[in-house]
Amino acid sequence: MARYVVRALAPGRDVRITWREAPSSAREAMLQNGGVDLVFATYAIIPARRPRVTFGGPYVSVPQDTMVLATNTTIRTNQDLRDTRLCLAKGSNSYRRIVDPPPDGKLGLPARLVPAENYSDCVRKLDAGQLDAVSTENLVLAGYAAADPGRFRLLGDPVGVERWGVGIKKGDTATCEAVNAAIAAMWRDGTAERLLRKWFGDTGLTLPSALPAPEGCP
Repeated sequence: MARYVVRALAPGRDVRITWREAPSSAREAMLQNGGVDLVFATYAIIPARRPRVTFGGPYVSVPQDTMVLATNTTIRTNQDLRDTRLCLAKGSNSYRRIVDPPPDGKLGLPARLVPAENYSDCVRKLDAGQLDAVSTENLVLAGYAAADPGRFRLLGDPVGVERWGVGIKKGDTATCEAVNAAIAAMWRDGTAERLLRKWFGDTGLTLPSALPAPEGCP
């Protein structure tokens, strides 16, 4: 997706992309200090981030789900997460939908939060029995589950929807508008659906099939 958008931003030019890891806790700082120009990293558009980043998109809407070990027979629905060990990935807000009540969260369930550096670390700790569940967008979890077939299980009990956007330096309206045009073209020409089928077609998930309503560029 990043390659598609960058080609659209610089038509006819051979632009070399430098890839840099952008963990959740560092994305805004990386955009502000020029460490990166754009962030494509399952970056959820939430109000708390808006003072520090301009978002292009969203390019897809993704339900939040929860993953447990396949051998876990006690956690079947979100309500079973009460008093369990839930992963807290640094810089991520997904856990709030489980443990916080409205308006910031959804369920308000008591849980012991187990800190982790990122979602890969969450999955390692889940695999090692150091926590009971990992909750975030279902496409993310499906990727981890597909990498180790039969080891993990998604509950299939969504709690809210995340809208993924492209992170842009705060106030860069021109780039935001260009990114939005590229995202619209990606859905119009079928590329977005093709990529979703390529990477997630075998997961059993119901995949997004349309471009979400744009947020607009402030």
